[in-house]
Amino acid sequence: MSLGRYGLNLNQVRCISSRLLPETVRGQMLRGQIKLNPIVADVINDNIMSNHLPNNIRRHMQHMYIKLRENEMFPQVKTTLETDSFIGAFFLRDYGATYQVLNELKRRLDESGIIPQSVLEVSHSPGVGMIAMNDLLSVDKSGKNLWGKKRKDSVVLGGNEMVQRAKLLLTKQEEDNIKTRIISSVPGTTQKYDLIILNHQLLRDPKRYPYEIDSQISHYLPMLNEQGIIVILERGTPTGAETIGRARELIIRDNEVCQDWNIIAPCSHMGRDPLQLNNLNYYKMKGNKLKFISFQKMIQRPRYSLELKRGKLLSLPWDNTNRKKLLQLRGKGRPEGTDHELINYTYLIAGKNVSPNEIDHWPRIVSPPIKKKGHVILNVCTVEPEVKIENWIIPKSFSKEVYHDARKAQWGDLWPHDAKSKIPIRQKTDLMALKAMERERVKQLRREEKGKDKLMRRQLSSLDGVEVTPENITQMSKIYNHFNK
Repeated sequence: MSLGRYGLNLNQVRCISSRLLPETVRGQMLRGQIKLNPIVADVINDNIMSNHLPNNIRRHMQHMYIKLRENEMFPQVKTTLETDSFIGAFFLRDYGATYQVLNELKRRLDESGIIPQSVLEVSHSPGVGMIAMNDLLSVDKSGKNLWGKKRKDSVVLGGNEMVQRAKLLLTKQEEDNIKTRIISSVPGTTQKYDLIILNHQLLRDPKRYPYEIDSQISHYLPMLNEQGIIVILERGTPTGAETIGRARELIIRDNEVCQDWNIIAPCSHMGRDPLQLNNLNYYKMKGNKLKFISFQKMIQRPRYSLELKRGKLLSLPWDNTNRKKLLQLRGKGRPEGTDHELINYTYLIAGKNVSPNEIDHWPRIVSPPIKKKGHVILNVCTVEPEVKIENWIIPKSFSKEVYHDARKAQWGDLWPHDAKSKIPIRQKTDLMALKAMERERVKQLRREEKGKDKLMRRQLSSLDGVEVTPENITQMSKIYNHFNK
């Protein structure tokens, strides 16, 4: 008997858990590979991807991946092909991260006896948060213990085509479940919910950091009921981590006024992220290897994803543009392909009037444990007595049981035990030097902008009184765009 979509054999899970201390099991993140609901996977494969030539989808996906890496903005889609390529590129990753985070939230709420009666999820993907939530709670089809029993709203911001995809997927998934209302715009603050799930919604354009985050948070926090919870998911990148850090700051400030907020996960302290820098440009400076808090999860690729990644365009890393290398791959399948994807994500769960419990005082493991002969090193974010990043060293001599559990610990787990040695970690970062480099970068940009202005003015003067030609019109258009951008 298999353990559903977890990807582990039930007997294996029992065997692993039986040797661990109860507190260790309680603090563990979801084990094994996540697996997309086969109903949803089949609909994407048969009703969405099959409508296009595979290479057309692959080409658009490759372009989307490259653009996302270059400017860290999710692409805006309009056409049917763009919409379906977006689903092929991002849906599986968003699903896996959301499922993992909601699984942790569900375990925490089960202990508290809280059942969110109304749920709002907002994303560019077709109802990905609601689909993940439905899968997580699908064990009870009676509706007695399901979240969103009173109302489930899914805001799909990817355009009309994406709204239609969301209706298709959720209709197939929710045949025996509570139905989701799909809408194309975010409700006003008068609408109240017990749970709000935001998937890549706080910062859509890094150039608008941090003002866009402030604006979005100030809209969503008042939409929570008296015992409400907000879940924020971002990509596991420096920009994603800084976005989460800024959201944490704003919630803490709101708590100073209202005294009713607490951070549930990943690090449940009511302080700033100890690695937060409040400037996205610091991470782009050469020579800096700045750390940030993120997590990782593995998800199985369904059939449609395996087929898409088999083609020449995506069988190599997606930013490979070596045509000669691509031509050599003819007939060789996926030489660097796998049957799973690694999802890098970061997140924040905050509760309003949700009472903390014992587990909220445990530190979080924020990087892969380092296993040495006779001891284990855990990189943790502590909650008490103060917030900091430390290396906790657990040798076998400390405790055989704790040492055994430390060797089974994984990135993202809560660690309920102590350690023999605790070494504070400080980023090798000279903030004053970073600020000076940033000031110099801004000055350089201003000098370059002034140079462009002078050049455009000279070009404009040279066109004065000149006969109008198609070339002149094009040049005038560029000048006009420069001064009105």
